[in-house]
Amino acid sequence: MFKKIAIAGALSLGVVGAAQASTISGSFSGTVDAPSGATDPSIQYIGAGTSKLEWGTPSHKNYTVESGNSSSLEINTTNFSFEKSDVKSGSVLLGTITWNNQSNFHTGSEWTSNVNLGLNFFAPLALTLSDSIAFEITNTPDVSFNTDTNEATGNNADEISGMQLAVGAFGVPLDLGGGHTLDAVFFDLFDAGTRSAYNAGNGFWTNVEGGTSTIGIYADISTVPLPAGMWLLLGGLGGLAAMRRQDKKAA
Repeated sequence: MFKKIAIAGALSLGVVGAAQASTISGSFSGTVDAPSGATDPSIQYIGAGTSKLEWGTPSHKNYTVESGNSSSLEINTTNFSFEKSDVKSGSVLLGTITWNNQSNFHTGSEWTSNVNLGLNFFAPLALTLSDSIAFEITNTPDVSFNTDTNEATGNNADEISGMQLAVGAFGVPLDLGGGHTLDAVFFDLFDAGTRSAYNAGNGFWTNVEGGTSTIGIYADISTVPLPAGMWLLLGGLGGLAAMRRQDKKAA
């Protein structure tokens, strides 16, 4: 009988210990849809439906989008891994979205699009989550026809509105397994670059001409502590096993 109790106690300790020490791992990815409803029909863009949408051209006579010389919005594919100590210390970074704002022509002026985000958890449980966000961008007119001049001064910041995750995005709260719960997922400024700003309260994002700005997607993850009574129970089982061994030696 005591042998069975000791075995059960050891197994319980092993299971509970593994659950409490679980690593949370996964990946972040996404795509950006094509611009819609552009107020300037001469808009030029590439990369719709991929992780990086690029738009605008470096010259009013040029109708070719040029990577590095055209504006872009990129969802950076990222792998993440956290230990229990990481999630207990505060919000954790799951991935980033980068906006590179160039002084361009044929930007479409104002238009809307969607970012389609994916969170794939590998452990403790395998989960596939997704969410989409509709946003609007305003490409403000530049002062000079010389794009280098506009980028040097950084004037006439462009604007993205609506870049915000709703309460309950990705189906939170959600059980991740191993005693972990995904409580919230949200955006916040990760790297302001040159004079950019992001308001996490309303999803309003500004970026100067020639500027690069990055927002992060963060998660609040809680860990369910093992009840004190469970530790007492497991400790008692271990004590009983030790006493049993002592009795056998005395006999």
